[in-house]
Amino acid sequence: MSDVTDTLAALLAVDAAFDLWDMPQSLALLTRSPSGELGTLTVPFPPDLWAGQDTALVLDVIAAAVVQGSPLPIPDDAPEDHTVDGLVLYTEGWQLSLAGLTSDELDSLDEWAAGRFPDHPRAKEVKTFTAVDIRGGRHAATLTRGHGTATTFEGVDVTGKAADGLTAILAAVAITAN
Repeated sequence: MSDVTDTLAALLAVDAAFDLWDMPQSLALLTRSPSGELGTLTVPFPPDLWAGQDTALVLDVIAAAVVQGSPLPIPDDAPEDHTVDGLVLYTEGWQLSLAGLTSDELDSLDEWAAGRFPDHPRAKEVKTFTAVDIRGGRHAATLTRGHGTATTFEGVDVTGKAADGLTAILAAVAITAN
């Protein structure tokens, strides 16, 4: 595993140890200290930015705003000697295991797809850290509620709108930095 993926897994381990759930979505800078240690700094966006919104759309809007000259807000307590190494998106959601479902249960899934997954008996709450780094790497770590070990992914195994949106924001930051 890369040091980025190791860092994501360690962050989830802390969340599991303290049973931290029901946290709002957030975007963070992945930073590297002069000694090479990775850390995160939450970008101070208003919490209602994410409320009820499609995450991919929010990421696209942030990327567009950066391209148009609105820099990412940097926390006041950001260490000046750290460099930005990437971006991290924190999300929570629901995962539904389809293994072993009967055909009747599969037919009834449309009823659950209307945002009622938390009520489904097979639903499990999952938190995910998705990250992209300045070297083009993609990383993710997920944790299922009730399980203490994170599952990690890297490279081509990290796909989807979240990784694409983070890549767009990181590209916008790079373009506007020049």
